[in-house]
Amino acid sequence: MGSDMFLKLLVAEMKYQDPSSPMSTSDMMAQTATLTQTQSLQQIQQQNAQLVSLQRSLAAVGLAGREQNNPNQLSGGQQQRVAVARSLVNNPALILADEPTGNLDSRTSVEVMALFQELNAQGITILIVTHEPDVAQYATRIVEVRDGRIRRDHPVDQRRNAAEDLRNLDADVVIDVQAERAEAA
Repeated sequence: MGSDMFLKLLVAEMKYQDPSSPMSTSDMMAQTATLTQTQSLQQIQQQNAQLVSLQRSLAAVGLAGREQNNPNQLSGGQQQRVAVARSLVNNPALILADEPTGNLDSRTSVEVMALFQELNAQGITILIVTHEPDVAQYATRIVEVRDGRIRRDHPVDQRRNAAEDLRNLDADVVIDVQAERAEAA
């Protein structure tokens, strides 16, 4: 297989977003590194640009320095963020997220929603499919579908701010710890 074809397959694979079994960045780097040694200068530059893009994408989702971790060494939330990072490599205008918080605890769900809100503020459209009304409240617009038909399409009146919710969660933890200490004294 020619290196051009291999690179096209690699890029196509990076577009696939299955958060239950994300390819680690080190796996993507290893695949990229296996291109033939007879690469043209253009191919080498393209490969280097991809590696830089992968590293930037990981940094954007808070996973810089985790390039060598395998999926089983990452939490569920980190695996979700790897899936988002993989989609960012291709500079998308749109990210489709099917139940992105389905298997996550409450705090990690809010962290993922904060990431989506940040990406949306940067101009990326985020389309989230969810059955969780509280997750939908982080969106700017909700389209309710039932039996394959749009039942309601409306803006979110009181959109939740995930970054603010995270700060409140952190404050609640501090208050809980202080209360426990007061009780123990």
